[in-house]
Amino acid sequence: MGYKTVQDGERYYVVNEDSFGILREVTPNLADNERKITMLEVEDCPLGEPCLRLNDGIISVCTYLGSYPTSAMSPEGEIVVEELPCTHEESLGVHAVRALAVEDCPIGESNCLGCQHIKDIIIPLGPKPRKSHACLVCGLVKP
Repeated sequence: MGYKTVQDGERYYVVNEDSFGILREVTPNLADNERKITMLEVEDCPLGEPCLRLNDGIISVCTYLGSYPTSAMSPEGEIVVEELPCTHEESLGVHAVRALAVEDCPIGESNCLGCQHIKDIIIPLGPKPRKSHACLVCGLVKP
C-alpha cells in the first residue's frame, strides 16, 4: 500500500495513493509498537492550531512544520521531544512542544510529552510518505 499527501489550505492529509478528489481514506500500516499520534501541539503557534491532528482516522499535518522534530537522546536511549521547527514567516524557528497525545498508550497517559518509553517519532513529510500516520515508536508492549 502506498500513500500520498493532499494539501488543503495550510494543512495536508496523508491518504491512500489511489484516493481521488475529496475522498480521503487511509489504510493503516503501523507496527504493534507504533502508536498513532492524535495531536501534537507547540507553544506560540502563529495559527493557533496543532502541528499534527488525527480526525476521522486521517492525520493532518501543518504545512509549516519543518523537516523533522529537534529531539535529544536521553542517557537511557529514549527520544525526548522538546522542540519542533516551524517555517511560518511570522514564527520562523523552533517552538517548544506543549502536548503529544497518542492512541492506545499502554500506560494510559493522555500526554506522552516527556515519556521515557519513546524510541522514535515518525512524521509523514513529503509527497510520498512511507507511513500512514504520524506515530511514535513505543518501548512498551500493548497489554
